[in-house]
Amino acid sequence: MELNEFKSAWEAVDKRLTEISEQNAENLRLTVLSKKSDIKTRILNRSYISCALTAICLILLATSKLWAPAHFPVDWQIAFCSLIAVGAAMEMLLTKRIKGIDLYSQSNADTVKTVIGIKKHYRNMELAFSIAAIMLFIWLSFSAFNALDAIMLWTLIAIGFTAEYFWFRHSMADYNDLLDWCKE
Repeated sequence: MELNEFKSAWEAVDKRLTEISEQNAENLRLTVLSKKSDIKTRILNRSYISCALTAICLILLATSKLWAPAHFPVDWQIAFCSLIAVGAAMEMLLTKRIKGIDLYSQSNADTVKTVIGIKKHYRNMELAFSIAAIMLFIWLSFSAFNALDAIMLWTLIAIGFTAEYFWFRHSMADYNDLLDWCKE
C-alpha cells in the first residue's frame, strides 16, 4: 500500500515539475523577446530622432537666406538641400525597415538577415552622405567670403562629423546587441 501511495505522490510531483519547467521556459522566451523588443524600440527611437533632426536641418538651411548672417551661395544651398532631402528619404526608408522587424513571429534566422540588411543599408547610407557632404563643404570653404568664415565652417564641420561618428558607433552597437539577442 505504501508503494502505491508513493507512486501516486511522485506522479503528482512529476506533473507539477513538468508544469513549472514549461512555465519557466515560456517566461525565459518572453524575457528574451522583451529585451529584443527594447533594443528594437531604442533603435527605432534613434531613427525617429534622426529623421526629426534632418527635417529641422533642411528647414533651417532652406530658409537660411532669411536669417543667416553669412549668406551661402545659392547653388551650394540648393545642392546641400537636395542632399539633405535625399538623406531624409533614406532615413524614412531605414525607419520603415526597422519597423518591419517582427520579433514575435519571425524566426531568429530571418531576424538576423533583416538586421544585417539594415546594418548594410545604414552603413552605406552614412558613407555615401558623409562623402557627399565633405565634397560640398570643401566646395563651400573655397567659396567662403573670408578666412574667418572658412575657419568657422571647418570647426563646425569637425564638430558635426565627430558627433556623427559617435552617433554611428552607438547605433551600430545597438544593431549588434539585437544580433546578439537573436543568436540566443
